[in-house]
Amino acid sequence: MDWYHGSPLPLTVLRAGSTITQDRELARIFSHKPDTVCIGDDGHILHTGRLPGFLHRIVEPILPNDLLPHPASTMSDGLEWLTLRNFTLALMEKTIPFPAERLTDAVLAEFRARMEPNSTSAFSTSTSSSSSILKMQDSEKCNNPVLTYATKNPAKLVSMRETLRGLPLDLLDLSGPRAHVWETPEDGETPMENAMEKAMGYWRQLCIPVFSIDSGLYFTGVQKKDQPGVHIRRMHGHRMDDAEMVLHYAGLARKYGGYLEARYRNAFCLVLDDMHCIRYEGPDIDSEAFHLVDRPHAVAIPNATAEQSEMKDTEDRTNLGVINGFRGLFTRIMPLLRQYAPSHR
Repeated sequence: MDWYHGSPLPLTVLRAGSTITQDRELARIFSHKPDTVCIGDDGHILHTGRLPGFLHRIVEPILPNDLLPHPASTMSDGLEWLTLRNFTLALMEKTIPFPAERLTDAVLAEFRARMEPNSTSAFSTSTSSSSSILKMQDSEKCNNPVLTYATKNPAKLVSMRETLRGLPLDLLDLSGPRAHVWETPEDGETPMENAMEKAMGYWRQLCIPVFSIDSGLYFTGVQKKDQPGVHIRRMHGHRMDDAEMVLHYAGLARKYGGYLEARYRNAFCLVLDDMHCIRYEGPDIDSEAFHLVDRPHAVAIPNATAEQSEMKDTEDRTNLGVINGFRGLFTRIMPLLRQYAPSHR
């Protein structure tokens, strides 16, 4: 059975993380980029898409490990799938939205009324078949927006949930149905570059809203060449082990009078879709200041492997704890989240 992809653009290659379906008509509908899609019991589809588009067919064999069910789909099981690798496409036809399938405001209002918990209307009383809203970006009907935090560390997820407790927002991490994702590179020169790399990389794989946070270590009153930034373990091209780090930072504190004030500066990047990317960095989401001295009290991990050191470095650099500035940030962007992030139904 063939697999299809609908897009408002003509494509030759479908990248990993894209949505495909074996329902040709549904793929055609999504080539018009609708915000809302309703499907009736008889299979008739109404939608809000207005753009002309293109219907494509995948021309390569698809193996079970090449795709997975879309983790954020609100449709019936088996309709939406995510690709886990790139595929070659063949253009089947140009598409145009038909007036008969246009989802009008009046029809949409009727569907909403029927879905109200206290509604006395019965689906069977309508002259049209009963329908269900499958995909909606409407703040009035959405439950809590759902965001994926680009981390596989459960402690970070717990910490962020604690920070955002009470906000109408559901957070997931890269576990469960999202655990298949491959690690994105973090080779940027600044926290923002790394945050963007991670958020964009995971969004391309999952096609669901993803946010990432990255940090760098910065000292007050030191020369630029002595700022670690995101390279906490790297000095002159050499990657330091734990013992070398203790000696290096003790020496750096000694260079500046035996005492340094430090803090982690954080950068935030949220990718909602291919048109909406939110970036933010500011003192309100940085860590509290702490101090380094020239007589270290820290003890290096004995016989730590490179992998253990890497893991410890990453955890130290992004162990944010509860920073109230993140709560304010999410509060400010909540209108966008309600509009563009999916919700549990």
